[in-house]
Amino acid sequence: MSTENDNISALKARIRTLEQALAEKNAVPSNPPHSSDNNDELDELATRDRRFRYAMAASRDGLWDWNINSGRCYFSRGYWKLLGYPEPPANIGFALIEQQLLHPEDREAVIDELRAAIANRRANLRLEHRMLNAAGETLWVDSRCVLVEPDEDGYATRCVGTISDITGDVQTNTELVTAKAEAEQASKTKSQFLASMSHEIRTPMNAIIGLGHLLQDTPLDDVQRSYLHSMGIAADALLQTVNQVFDYAKLETGNITLEHSHFDLERVFERLSHQFESRGIERDGNAQSVAINFAIDDEVPLFMRGDATRLTHIISHLVSNALQYSYSPEILIRAKLLRCVNDRISLRFSITDYGRGMSPQTLERLRSDLQRQPHRTIGNKSGFGLQICKLLVKLMNGSLELHSEPNKSTTFSFTADFEKSHIGARRINDSDYNCRALRLLVVDDNQLALDILSQSAGKLVDHVDSACDAHVACDKIRRAEQDNRPYDLVLIDYKMPIKNGLAAARDIKTACDLHRKPRIFLVSSLSRDEIFSQPHTATDKDVDIVDDFLSKPVSESRLFDAICRALPECLQPNQSTEIETFEQLQGRHILLVEDNVVNQQVATGMLRKKGVTVTTANNGQEALAHLAGSLSFDAILMDIEMPLMNGIEATQAIRAQSHLSHLPIIALTAQAMHEDRDRCLAAGMNDYISKPIKPAKLYKVLSDCFITSI
Repeated sequence: MSTENDNISALKARIRTLEQALAEKNAVPSNPPHSSDNNDELDELATRDRRFRYAMAASRDGLWDWNINSGRCYFSRGYWKLLGYPEPPANIGFALIEQQLLHPEDREAVIDELRAAIANRRANLRLEHRMLNAAGETLWVDSRCVLVEPDEDGYATRCVGTISDITGDVQTNTELVTAKAEAEQASKTKSQFLASMSHEIRTPMNAIIGLGHLLQDTPLDDVQRSYLHSMGIAADALLQTVNQVFDYAKLETGNITLEHSHFDLERVFERLSHQFESRGIERDGNAQSVAINFAIDDEVPLFMRGDATRLTHIISHLVSNALQYSYSPEILIRAKLLRCVNDRISLRFSITDYGRGMSPQTLERLRSDLQRQPHRTIGNKSGFGLQICKLLVKLMNGSLELHSEPNKSTTFSFTADFEKSHIGARRINDSDYNCRALRLLVVDDNQLALDILSQSAGKLVDHVDSACDAHVACDKIRRAEQDNRPYDLVLIDYKMPIKNGLAAARDIKTACDLHRKPRIFLVSSLSRDEIFSQPHTATDKDVDIVDDFLSKPVSESRLFDAICRALPECLQPNQSTEIETFEQLQGRHILLVEDNVVNQQVATGMLRKKGVTVTTANNGQEALAHLAGSLSFDAILMDIEMPLMNGIEATQAIRAQSHLSHLPIIALTAQAMHEDRDRCLAAGMNDYISKPIKPAKLYKVLSDCFITSI
């Protein structure tokens, strides 16, 4: 039966009904023959019919109408057009949909859904399923329908709906799922590559840094010790770069996990300043040194727990940004306490330069970089670096801000949360010492550096004076002696105009009119050997003229140590420096399982310094053989990547033996990823030390294990 004929027949029947009603109305004599209302209704009906046919012709959807009781169906022309039929098939009914149009693999599920919707008296239904077009090809459709005209029992007798072709959307989604799976596999591969690279890079770095620690305990002259110090700074900078590379790679996966270790904020700032001073900057074809000053407010605790490496990473990048956009080589890093609640510490860090500031355009661009998503800034080195900083600051529960005043300064600032350390928050000025009565003179031509060093010194001694050059300093020293209030200490900067600090120190020490000569500490951003090896600047006697050498920036703790070295009477007779002796290590026997000969040498040298006996094994199998022998061990240091049997397998084998279940096993490995630590602990290890090995960390972890086992 033709569907169009059905529509026309229904329309004609409706017209005949209206005409009959009109005729009956006109037959009543009391009413005049006004037929305008009925004609309007006929026109409206015809208009609706045309509107419906036009809309269906314009739509890409197909309309279907199913009489559930009879099985008869109506399909719009768009329905057949969507399925690729030039003309409607014969014998149109629901059986045609079920047997010919529905995809064989989806047929049963679609029919079951329709029947369930009718049985459950649902008002509507939506399905995404496959159908077959006229050519037998598969296409996906979005089918929506309403179930209407319920019978006396409430079951629908009619189902009217539409279908839309969503084949393109389904294919796109399939491609996205495939791409996501490939991306996840690539991310997994990258993580495995990072773990491998971490091991490959950190293993030789462990040897370099570890042998440097051992070399410090051998007889060295000043030049050699200075070279060794510079080598340590460069190694630390390289290690930081390695860590930054890993952070860059992990940014898009969000797999960065912060460490939670004790650290000294002053030491963090000192390493930062040395890092930039040794690097310098290049401007207009000329090398220019960088002066890094830092200030820590009195309320900020000395020790805290957090991720010192990532904190260094943030500040390092922000300092680099400050140097890039300012012509001033002078940077001030400040730490301020915001709040301290229970065990949580919130700090604000600011990095300020004193150059020409940023232009409004540059300031707006950098602020926009901070707002962009990470993948939008990959081509922009500074923007991507700021994104890394923003991510790390967010992980520390803080926020990153940027302010700049033209021709004045630029300040990057951020907040970060840390945890109190059980080591203690006491700073140097809270300690019990006898330096308060000292009189001290600070000499520096840089006003910012002069103010900061004077403030630091003022926390240790009660009387601090300052001078802006060597001539003013010499005048103040002579005047102080004449007033019978001579200076005990002079902190003098080396690099000053007219007369440098070394020449001024020479004048002071050789002055015949000074009977009470002060101790002189030479302060410089240059290394000691760079100053004393210059033939036209220094002589052999100058080494003895200077009582101590302090590299910039001068922290309170290093200044305090220098004062105590130069004036040991400043220490109370019953006071001793708090140096951990790690007495728990004396006489212990350690099994070191490590396949790298150089790393064996490094770890063995560190342990023997504390009276530890070391037996080495090259892999897990040799370790098990040693444990099965007559020797007894107090702990095991276990590498992870080894031939024959790796550290994880060896640990599991050891833990399987009941008499060795409580023997401390500490991972000693170049694999520094967070998941590696979890894997080691899950295998039964007690703790984890990542390479390069730091002696203090090694001693501390071993001591803690022995204390816990008592």
